[in-house]
Amino acid sequence: MVLLSSRKAACIMATVNKFKDQLMLIKTEQHLKTVDIARGIGVSSRIIFYYLSGEKMPDVANLIKLADFLDCSLDFLVGRDFKEK
Repeated sequence: MVLLSSRKAACIMATVNKFKDQLMLIKTEQHLKTVDIARGIGVSSRIIFYYLSGEKMPDVANLIKLADFLDCSLDFLVGRDFKEK
């Protein structure tokens, strides 16, 4: 088992929170349903629900699929850049 320092754990949680907030923002702005996003990237609706709730983070492949499907940059999706593509 790998133990993380509290600083690293806080950084990871901040990234998760930014991602889920950005995903929810885009979902709302584009009037998408969870199932629309799931079908768009080839995963189950439950996986998208986990992303939106912050329970899970997508792997790199699904992160890229999300950015492509939502027509935004990876930086925007993870909250590193607040300008859209």
